[in-house]
Amino acid sequence: MIEKQGRPTIRCEEWEPLQVGVPGAPLSFAELGQIFKQWKARTGTDPASYFELRGNSLVPKNWTGVAPGDDVQLEVAPIGSSSLDKPERIALDRNISLMLQASLTGGSMELAEGDVAQSGERMHVLLMAFCRLLAKARRRQIIRKYAPARMATRCTRGRTVFPAQVFESIRRPGYFISEWVALDEDTPENRFIKAVLARFRPRVSGSLRYKLDELLCEFDNVSLVSSPESEWRRIRFDRLPREYSVLLKLGKSLLDGEAPGLFSGLANAATEIVFTARVYETFVASKIALIAEARGYRAERQPRGRYFGKWKDGTHVGRSAFELIPDMQLYRDGESPVSCVIDTKWKRLVPTSPQYGISLDDIYQVVTYAARFGHSHAILAYPWIGTGNPLGGTAHYISLPMASAAGKVQVTIIFVPMLEDRFASWQSRVGSLLDSFGSE
Repeated sequence: MIEKQGRPTIRCEEWEPLQVGVPGAPLSFAELGQIFKQWKARTGTDPASYFELRGNSLVPKNWTGVAPGDDVQLEVAPIGSSSLDKPERIALDRNISLMLQASLTGGSMELAEGDVAQSGERMHVLLMAFCRLLAKARRRQIIRKYAPARMATRCTRGRTVFPAQVFESIRRPGYFISEWVALDEDTPENRFIKAVLARFRPRVSGSLRYKLDELLCEFDNVSLVSSPESEWRRIRFDRLPREYSVLLKLGKSLLDGEAPGLFSGLANAATEIVFTARVYETFVASKIALIAEARGYRAERQPRGRYFGKWKDGTHVGRSAFELIPDMQLYRDGESPVSCVIDTKWKRLVPTSPQYGISLDDIYQVVTYAARFGHSHAILAYPWIGTGNPLGGTAHYISLPMASAAGKVQVTIIFVPMLEDRFASWQSRVGSLLDSFGSE
């Protein structure tokens, strides 16, 4: 346990067991109850999905960040990150930020106050996401309201206003006091957006500042307010398109300081929980889909409504049983048709283990998918949080052929290098692997 300026912090990694409720344990059951209560209230999810509690052992799983209670807070770092040095931690934070960006609308939840770091590139990534969301929202719709306008004009416009027109004709003959109704962009939504852009412009440089300047030019007819919080209270979210709702909520989290890095530090801000398994799954599947489609494959992401089979006997005869939902299926037609099933696993590889730390359940699962849907290839994708090659030598994937009376399935294990700069070479290697299918 680490004493900090705020509440005491208990640190661990994902899947690392913590002792609870025994002498010398860092966490009591009462404190754990506080954390669970805040977790459920803030995220709307069942803590049982993200914590395994067996007797006096607690295992956080599939999330990273800081989960606060009333008296203590639990900080969970990504699997394998405790052995990293500072540059490697920054690289990991950057890549998880990229993954978070890929599933921005559903991959993270914000919690109450906790002590979190402001290192890493989360702010830069979320500002870029804010700019892209803003451009997309304005392409679809520019928020305006009808507002009355009155001014002196050289010709009548709308209606002439009396008695102001009488005085104006004496003061400036040939001018008219006109009043009309016009569309006006000076709305609470646009004032809030402009305040976000103006607040962060001095904090960035280069291409990001240029982008903020471009967007600010589009808001020349919008007032710049000193208190965006008051504009936030005036916004009617029930009347907004979904694009603007997502955009404005992201802007609010940026203004409130809810975009720091993953790891604990000295700053007090609203902490961020990243559901790492979900974020990793979304990112890896989206990248592989793009790589595969560029090579003539057709990608299906998490298809629903397919089952292991139907009950042949019993009270539920004829009913479908055990829905199977692989992360992705790939199909390539042609002279040598190829099909492949892919499943992502946010689990730690263990290079020193004879099975690399891969669970037999994972093999069972992906082979079941392949057999049920008729695939000759199956891929399991694991993260690698470390340096070097976890598979040994120069191999970037390993194959495990399986022959049976039902046919042949080749299981391929690939790793996603979480410290590699923007996953550049990994994407190239995945493309080469997909190209090799069908040429065996």
